[in-house]
Amino acid sequence: MEGMLLPGHLPVLMSIGVYDIESPWQAFWLGKKTAPVHETMTITSLIHSQCRDSDIRRNIDQWEEANDETKEICRGAVWNDDPAITLWTDQRYDNWYFTPKLSVDYSEWIQVSRALGFGPLPLLPEMPSASYYPEYLNARSQAGDLLFLHSMARVEGEDPHLTQHDLLLWIELMYRIAIGEWGFEEWQPLGNVELWDRPITSEDRFPFLRWFHETSLPKASNTIKWMLSRDSEYRMLSIQRRALGSALHIIQDSFSHSHTRREEIQDDKPWEPHYGRIMTFHVWEGQSHKEHTHYDHCHHDMSNLTVRDLDSFNTMIGVRDGINAGIKLVDFWAAGTPWNEGVAQWLDEEVFGLSPDATPAHHEI
Repeated sequence: MEGMLLPGHLPVLMSIGVYDIESPWQAFWLGKKTAPVHETMTITSLIHSQCRDSDIRRNIDQWEEANDETKEICRGAVWNDDPAITLWTDQRYDNWYFTPKLSVDYSEWIQVSRALGFGPLPLLPEMPSASYYPEYLNARSQAGDLLFLHSMARVEGEDPHLTQHDLLLWIELMYRIAIGEWGFEEWQPLGNVELWDRPITSEDRFPFLRWFHETSLPKASNTIKWMLSRDSEYRMLSIQRRALGSALHIIQDSFSHSHTRREEIQDDKPWEPHYGRIMTFHVWEGQSHKEHTHYDHCHHDMSNLTVRDLDSFNTMIGVRDGINAGIKLVDFWAAGTPWNEGVAQWLDEEVFGLSPDATPAHHEI
């Protein structure tokens, strides 16, 4: 039932813990908005980085004050939560125009609701794998085979090395797009993108074919630009910046206590806890919604935070670590550092390094 929101599916809009986009129409349906966590973390990482692009405004207090060019990175950072791009109406002169609430295509969110177990529609066997709905990208991202877009495992008991592999593969693709590497141009069909350093027999050689084919959306024949923007007509569209934002999202989520459990490091950092290596990737199914949204800071009062002051984030568990890791990724990006010249090793060993005591995935926070 496209374009309509069924009453039984209303809870899904607040029950997706990883959904941190600040949307005006949520206030109408739900009485309150979620905190703009990803947007704020992204802008904070940018203005504290070594990036010296003239279009990055540093003398600001809130993420909303960033200019349009910089907000293209924010659009990428929230893409992981709405990869079907249902919540924005494409505008030539505005990249942050929310779709009017009565015009949203809710078919995507109804499938998310089914996958998560909300609403009157019965679950199908083996849900929330979302394998029955390859055309519903949001369901796959929020509760299915693309949960690694949020640094989460797909199913209980998943090997942490598998989750780590898939999220690092996605970040690699987004980073190579972001630095404008040859072969990763926005006009490339997804099925043609090739990692030449992988064995010819490896599934990773044509990595997007792991997730997209001719019955999915996007299709393997769709371009990188279509996937990240649905061929937006926005006048300052930057697929490279949106790709960077998508990579930042995964890093940010990885420091949320509802997405992973990490080692706690005792040191002289001015925030606690300070997180180290990953011990467990969590799964959504079976989690406490209340706990998940708490550690995702979905309803955190952010009015007393300023993106210019890193210490203002010290009381938000996991956020300062996520911002700091984002700063380093932006530094790599700004310098045009090739993936295999330090970026891959840093992510593999420091940001997503697994503890020797790492356990299979589970839902307990």
